[in-house]
Amino acid sequence: MQEFVVSHLKHTGRSALGYWFGATDRKQENKWQWINDNVAMHYSNWAADQGPRHPGFLFGGLEDCALMKPKTGYSWHDALCNSPIGETYAFLCQFGKFNYHDVFRSKRNLEGTGHVRTILAYAKNRDFTRFRYV
Repeated sequence: MQEFVVSHLKHTGRSALGYWFGATDRKQENKWQWINDNVAMHYSNWAADQGPRHPGFLFGGLEDCALMKPKTGYSWHDALCNSPIGETYAFLCQFGKFNYHDVFRSKRNLEGTGHVRTILAYAKNRDFTRFRYV
């Protein structure tokens, strides 16, 4: 999953100091789990002296949220969930699979008949619809 996310971030060309990705140790220090379902993490990509190996610099045990930082190869860092020094980070959200439907339409014009391919993606139980036209 880490490789997929990093590849997507690089491909989109988006730039941020870091990306919150939904890991926390708020319930128990150094026991990192996913925030959405309180499931323990079985994969990690902590930078040196971060996360469970973090000795506690300035804020130590108060750094309860995890983020990926591009400047360290997208390795993980624990940080304060609300930065007192004004740093802001982007965030990543997890969604279920999107359902894709290919729709083929014939289009007549003066030069002949062709096909326009349209891919519609939508998420069930969401109040939005995403469209991607190819």
